[in-house]
Amino acid sequence: MQNTRWLYITLLSSILLASGCDRVKSYLQGDGGSDTLPPPYSSGQGTSKPNSHGNDGNGGSNSHPIPAPPRNEPVFYDAPRPGEFAILMDSFKKREKAEDYSRYLRRQRVNNYLYRVSREQYLVLVGHFVSRSQAEKQRQVLSRKGLGHLKIYPQ
Repeated sequence: MQNTRWLYITLLSSILLASGCDRVKSYLQGDGGSDTLPPPYSSGQGTSKPNSHGNDGNGGSNSHPIPAPPRNEPVFYDAPRPGEFAILMDSFKKREKAEDYSRYLRRQRVNNYLYRVSREQYLVLVGHFVSRSQAEKQRQVLSRKGLGHLKIYPQ
């Protein structure tokens, strides 16, 4: 039993050293200066932190957190369902123009999404509202920011 455990630890150490993880290398080679490894999120490199169950919430080891998607990248989404409303920020014939406008709005801290109506029509929308009055209130807030003549979608 003791030999099996030692073999397991040696094999695991070899794999971790070969993987290129610098923190593990420095710890195993003895130049880490500490008896324990710091938590993986202490360096500020990852976005995941352990949850109350002691794991990272990613379903596995917390030594390699999953990076968050870029925040300013456009997101394609379905149109509002029947009975729901959105705010139509603008409409474009070219996908690139719609994506550029979506990035601009995200830089202005306006969460939005793109909806492809057809091959040559892309809508930039904000929100999924359950009533027209909710959408109208948000439209007025966005209009005060100087974001143009906004409409409620669908009409």
